[in-house]
This record gives sequence, C-alpha cells and structure tokens, in this order.
Amino acid sequence: MITEYFSEQNGPGSAAGPAQDAAEQVVPGKRLEVSETSLAADLTGMRRLYELQSKLAQQTDVKVAFQEVLALACVFTGTDRGCVQFLSDDRKRMEMFVWQGYPDDSPFISFFRYEGLKNGCEVTRVQRQRLIIEETVGFEGLAGTDAGAATYADEIRAAQSTPMTSRSDETIGVISTQFRQPHRPSDHELRLMDMLAWTAAEFLERHRADAALRHSEERYRTLFETMDEAYAVIEMLFDTQNKPVDFRILECNPAFGKLTGLQNAAGKTARELVPEIEQFWIETHGQVALTGEPTRYSNRVAGLHDRWYDGYAFRLGGKESRQVAIVFSEITERKRTEEALRVAEEKHRTQLEQKVAQRTIELMESTALLQSVFDTSLIGMSVLKAVRDGNGEIQDFSIQLANKKLQRETNRPDLEGKHFAEEFPGIKQTEMFELMLRVVESGEPAGCEHPYRYEGLDKWYSSTLVKLDDGLVMTTLNITSRKQAEKELAKNHTLLRQAEQVSRMGSWEYDVATGGFDWSEGMYHLFNLPTGQPVRPQIYLDFVISEDLPKAEKIVKDIVKPLQSFEETIRISVDGQEVTLKIKAIVQENLSGGAEKVLGVDMDTSELKRLEQENLSMRLQQQQQLLKAILEAQEEESRRISESLHNGVGQILYAAKLSLARVDLDAPKAQEPAVAEALQKAESLLTEAIVETRKVSHELVPILLKEFGLQHAIEEFCKHFSVSGIKLDCHCFPDRLPDHLEKAIYRMGQELINNIVRHSGATQANLELSRDQEHIYLEARDNGKGMDWGSTEDGSQSRGIGIRTIQDRVKLLDGTVEVDSTPGKDTFITICLPAPDRASN
Repeated sequence: MITEYFSEQNGPGSAAGPAQDAAEQVVPGKRLEVSETSLAADLTGMRRLYELQSKLAQQTDVKVAFQEVLALACVFTGTDRGCVQFLSDDRKRMEMFVWQGYPDDSPFISFFRYEGLKNGCEVTRVQRQRLIIEETVGFEGLAGTDAGAATYADEIRAAQSTPMTSRSDETIGVISTQFRQPHRPSDHELRLMDMLAWTAAEFLERHRADAALRHSEERYRTLFETMDEAYAVIEMLFDTQNKPVDFRILECNPAFGKLTGLQNAAGKTARELVPEIEQFWIETHGQVALTGEPTRYSNRVAGLHDRWYDGYAFRLGGKESRQVAIVFSEITERKRTEEALRVAEEKHRTQLEQKVAQRTIELMESTALLQSVFDTSLIGMSVLKAVRDGNGEIQDFSIQLANKKLQRETNRPDLEGKHFAEEFPGIKQTEMFELMLRVVESGEPAGCEHPYRYEGLDKWYSSTLVKLDDGLVMTTLNITSRKQAEKELAKNHTLLRQAEQVSRMGSWEYDVATGGFDWSEGMYHLFNLPTGQPVRPQIYLDFVISEDLPKAEKIVKDIVKPLQSFEETIRISVDGQEVTLKIKAIVQENLSGGAEKVLGVDMDTSELKRLEQENLSMRLQQQQQLLKAILEAQEEESRRISESLHNGVGQILYAAKLSLARVDLDAPKAQEPAVAEALQKAESLLTEAIVETRKVSHELVPILLKEFGLQHAIEEFCKHFSVSGIKLDCHCFPDRLPDHLEKAIYRMGQELINNIVRHSGATQANLELSRDQEHIYLEARDNGKGMDWGSTEDGSQSRGIGIRTIQDRVKLLDGTVEVDSTPGKDTFITICLPAPDRASN
C-alpha cells in the first residue's frame, strides 16, 4: 500500500499555494462539505493507484507501463497532455520516453526529445523538487529560448513536473503534464502526483532489478557452461561420528567431464566413480564443509590415470550446510614438466655455476669496454633518476652519470650528484622538461629538437630519452650549426618557391641592421630601371599612382621597421603604363628572435586583372541571356493562359449565348419544355465556364500553395490530371519553405507534369519532392517515348521552352538539373536545389 505523502517546501515547485489559502478561508459551515469532497477525491485517486499497481505487477514492458502511468497523471491533473522523461546514463539531461496528447512530430516533443529542459532537469535532478509553471508566457526559463518557442508552438500555457526518486533518494526521472490555459494544480492533485511518482519509481526499480538478475543468471549459466576450469557442487557424506566418508556430485559443468574423464557424474558418489580415490580428497572437502573455511589445494588422483589437479573449494550456505563448491584445473603436464625441470636442474647445476663464473669475467670486461665507449662518445650522454615529492610528483632529476662529452659541452666536470633543472634552469622554458616527465610516466621512448636560450646562451640541441627504472637515459647533440643552415636554406627555398609560382616577378631583400636594399634583376625589369642602379624602399613612393599613395607609405614603413610579414597590392606607373603589383614579404629573425632581414617578392598581376574584367563581362552576357529566356518563358505562359481563356472559357460562353438566343420568353405554353431545356443547357455551360475560369485562376494564383504549402498544392494539382488517362503518383514532404522557393518549385513541378501529359505519351508518371539537410530534390519520371536530349551544346535547339524555363529558374536558385532520357525509353528528370535552414522556414 502507498502510505507516504511527499511534502515540499513553498516555492516554484511547492504543492502549497492558492488552493490551500482558499481552503483556509472557507467558512466553518462549508468546511465539512469541502472535507468530504476532498476525501472522496482522495479515495477515488487511491483506487486508481491501486488499480495501476495491479497492472504494473503483471507488466514487463516498460513503455506500456509508463503509458499507463502517464494516462493516470493526466487524469489526476485534469489535462490530456503530458510526457515522461528518464534521467540519462550520464545524469546530465532528461531524455523523452513516452508522451500523450501530441503527434510525434509536434514542435514540443521534437525539441525536448533531443534537447531536454535544462532548468527542469536541474530542479528535479539536483534539488529533487517539483517544477510548476503557472504561466509559460513570460516565464524566465523559457522566454527568448528555443525551448520557449517549441512550448508556445504547441499552445502550452502551464505545466508541472513531478520527480521520480529511487529508494536511495536519487532522481531517476520526471512525470510532466501540460495545460492549454494558465493553471496551477491543487494540493490534492499534487499529492496524488507524488504518490503516482512513487509508484512509478518502485515499478522502474523493480523492473531494472529483475532485468539485472536475469542478466546475471544468464552470464552465470554461460560462464558455467563455457569455462575451461571444472566446476562442481558436491554434498559431503559423514558417518555417525561426523567423519567424512564420501561425497556426492550434485552438479557439474562440461569441463568437469573433460578434465576427469568421468561422464554423467551428477548424482553419483566419488567412491562409485573412483573406488580407489585417495582419502585426501574426502578429508579436505569434509573439513571445508564442517568449518566453512575455503581452501586451495594441489594433488593427484591415482585412480584417474595419475592425473594432477589444482583447485579451490568453498562451502555453499550456512553452518548447517554440507554442500561444497569446487573449481579445479588439470596440471598434469605442468607437474611432469616441473619434475623434468628439477631433474634437469640437478643435472646442469654444476655446469651452470661454471658458466656463471666465466660469464662474470666476461661481464667485467664488457663493463670496462662499455665505460670506455661511454666516455669517448661524441654525443653527450647522461643517466638521470627522478626526484619526487611527498605526493610522488617528479620535481627534478638527479644526474647519476655524465660522460666526458657532456662535461666538455657544458664545461661542468662536477655534474654527477647534481639536480638537472637546477644546473640547467633554461630547460624548463622549453618543451624538453615536459617530455622528460612523459617518458618516465609512459615508458615510451621519445626525442625532440629544442633551443636553449638562457644566461647569454643561444643554442639548439637534439635529445633522445629512454626510460631506465625510475629515471632516464638521455643523449644530447649540439645542432646549432645545422639549425642556422636550415634557416638560411628555408629563406632560399621560400624565394625559389615564390619565383616558380608566378611570372613577371622580382625578389628583394632588406637588411634591418644596415638598411641595405637589394633587388633581383626581375625587380629592375618591373620598374624598367637599369640593372644595378642603387635603390631604397622609398622608391615605391616615386612610382605609385596618387590613389595608392597611402598603401605605398605603409609598405615602406613595414620594410624599414618590420614587425610581421605582410602582403599588399598597389598600382604604379611605369613609362606611362599602369602596372598592378602584388607584394609579399616575410620577416627573418635572428637567433635572439629579433628581426634580421625582410625578404620580399613583387608580382605583376596586371594580366590577371584584365582576365578578371573579361570574366565579369562574360558573366554579364550570361545574365542578359538568362533574362531573355525568363522573358520568353513569361511570354509563353501568357500565350498559354490566353489560349485557355479563348479556347476554353470563350467558346463555352459563346455556346451559352447561342443557347440563350433560342429562348423565347413570349413563346406559347406548348413550347415551354424547349425553353426550359435551352435554359438548362445554358446553365450547364455557364457552370462549366466557371469551373474552367477557376482552373485558369488557380494556375495563376495557387491559393492552396499560399495557405497550406507545397504538399497540399502539388497533391491538388496532381488530382487535376487524374482524368488525363495517366496514372500519376505525387509525393511531397510537409515542411514549409520560404515563399519564393515554394512558388518556384510549384511552377517547375507544374511545368514537368504539363510536359508529361502533353508530349510524353506516357501511361504512368511520378512526381516526388524530397529533402535532406542540405538539398531539396524534385524528381519526375514517366514511361513515355523519351526525347533526344543534348543534340546541341547548350540544348537551345533540342529542348522546348518549358525545359529551358525550368533550367533558367534552377540556375537562378543556384541549383542543377539532370535529365536521363533517350528516344524510346523512360524519362527521368532530377532538380537539385540548396535547402534553406529549417529554423529559418
């Protein structure tokens, strides 16, 4: 029975509120009536809870169970909408589990199925309090958020969320109900919700426990059947003096028979299976059964072909139990090997001692040789031991050994016994010290090249680190000369690569210290100056056109006082001709990190500018051709509508006029049937004209498209052609798109279907509009006579105006058109357009 009531503190999640205050203000004469009504409601709620408990006791499907829970929650709070969320495995968010009163694709469910209500999650997960929102409009946690937009979209004006807590007082989920009007549940409703949440939590914990138990049993049975070790449960048999005399095998796994050779052993005693079994096995297992002390043993069974077993035995049950579980493996081969090794060891002990003595002499000689190599190596070598603090963190390394090369390199013959980082403090300013720590902790060898700039030193070293016990073996090589050569090579390589990438170019070099400005021959050609003429950076100011003078001044400043690499484009005047120069420059640093030189390249991009202008002109011509095609398409559309009005509506109205002309209002009574017939025919013709007019009007302004979107508009359009003799299937996604895109897609679909009906001769056709995250696809397929596609380069002669109109529209929308068709075969047209962001629709 449910006997608990979960009380809460007053506040946003409190059950106390206006309903309680109102109850306290009831006049004494009516309190009894209110109390009786509340008691009846409580009894009804308790009856429903008991009914739910009965259902949950038989239910194994969690989703079905919580659909029942949610349905009762909606009844308790007087609404038809709600949802249940479970705390995620990482305990950071609420995950939607079941819901009621919403379609699966509703904004509220779609959003909270993936995002979760962060505020609600914190209130229920951390504070374990109920969250009540009496009015969603203006609520601080929703206003101006995506969560609020989803809530307002489904017209949710109020909500309550009651947490489900486990027996250990941990939040496992939340039961929420929502309301279409501002609302606060009563104390009675919240009390029922607390008891419902307790019932649901009890069911979920019980279900999870049962599932875990089943899983554990399955794992145990799988282990029992597949383990390589033998496992058996035996029952010890004692005489009247409580002395073990035998044991019966109650249960055993397949490995038991494999390791002992005893098949179908369950139910038989040890002496029945092995009459000459050693007393050791009886007494050992009997002692475990009597004392409850587990034991490990290793012994042989002579009656089983002298096999050896290594096992472990422990009692099952309490003091009165006489059942023992045994786990063992066969070690016969190991025992035989050990015996052979013992014999071999005895045989070769003397020889080994002689070899050890000889090896000791050789090792001493090898050690002396190794020390000689260590001291004469041209690479600095050292052996370091980690120095750790009280927490085990490495603070430094003690230098255990340092060879002669390292002592000469550092000019320090007294390094052994000193701390590495104290003697070379600059090492902590590089990545080297961190690398040393990583090698000690991971055991993986590593190496790197690193600078050492400290107390006037500016050198580069290549170091290799290998872990040795709780320390390192470190080799160090001075590579300063190589690094300087590499830097010079990099400069030359940069100039060469830039020269290979461009034509009509020149390179230059500016020495920051001396102010020297050196040009290549190409630079003199760019400025049409005699080769070798002295120049300075200010020469750009002499040749630049007036509009680009500020750029030239900045270039001169960046060359003379370099801070960083730069790139700029300016126009100069050379012999009356305008030349566009693209200038790139990099700053070369010295060993101290200061600017040493500025290396630059000037490129003549005038020809590139001319090509860009030609390309712009070509694009303008293409736009003009596109505009012309659109105007032709509009003219064709106007002509088609004119024909529809003339051939359709005009002829029907003319027929109606002729029919009305036959009507003689003064005709004798005998001719009244003829007059009635003429009037009826005129009415029929006028009705047909109205239908035809609506059809043309619908083609001009598709109201369905504006009001209900592409899905309804295209389906209605396809219904119009259901009487054309073609079996036409149309499919479209329900999402709305921007107005201009919907109209364009609708017109293209309209044109595709018109072409199929008028020209293809098909009996079956299909129009499908689909989308993914990035594209929209409009596909049309028919089984008609096909067409000769692409007989000209641009299709202007081989394709009709309808297809060209579609192509023009697709091009304006930055899309593509693919046509798969040949005469006598099916036609398949695919239009691909960029999809707008769903959130912007």
